[in-house]
Amino acid sequence: KRNTIFNLYEAVKTGSIIISEGIFNAITTGQSGVATFGKQITEDQVKLLESEYEKNKLLKFYVFLDNDAKEQSLSLASRLYEFTDSVYLVVNPYVGKDANDLGFEKTRDLVNAAIKYEPNSISELLLLTN
Repeated sequence: KRNTIFNLYEAVKTGSIIISEGIFNAITTGQSGVATFGKQITEDQVKLLESEYEKNKLLKFYVFLDNDAKEQSLSLASRLYEFTDSVYLVVNPYVGKDANDLGFEKTRDLVNAAIKYEPNSISELLLLTN
């Protein structure tokens, strides 16, 4: 699991990668959804994402981990930001609910409202306070 990302090679075809923890969350986010099999994203997984970015510099990355993984979300966004500034944070105000709990429509709305990540900015504060 540490060097695998569910649905990565299909998601890159969409131009966006929506990163979630579990397979059901990834499926709920649509064709762009990928799963890392947990909130602790490994260095191998980040390298896989970077490798796909190197093949297509127009890729956008959306971080949509569970509500209890806010620090891990910011850590992942920071790691992605090291090779691209096309990083977005999905702010989920529904406490205790992940993408699979919210369903397709609410999940799509949250992804569409994602905020662009910038280190040490309001984007970090918004994620932490929701």
